[in-house]
Amino acid sequence: MIINVITAFPNFFDNTICSVLERAVRDGILKFNIIDIKKYGIGHSPRIDDTPYGGGCGMILRADVIEKALKDNINLEEYIN
Repeated sequence: MIINVITAFPNFFDNTICSVLERAVRDGILKFNIIDIKKYGIGHSPRIDDTPYGGGCGMILRADVIEKALKDNINLEEYIN
């Protein structure tokens, strides 16, 4: 089984796998595919987020950035009937 993780903090996952999952990884049952979304940012200083449409506080991830990360790393045909 492969678990795909799209994150802006890939280093966080280096040492955070609990012992139960670590054993599954070691035995070849489980594999983590850590995808650094910052590699797909837009612009001179790559941005992965933007302000919400219509205003308001906070930030949201850009859909175009997520789309590029998915297309480059995951075979989406596997998930379509």
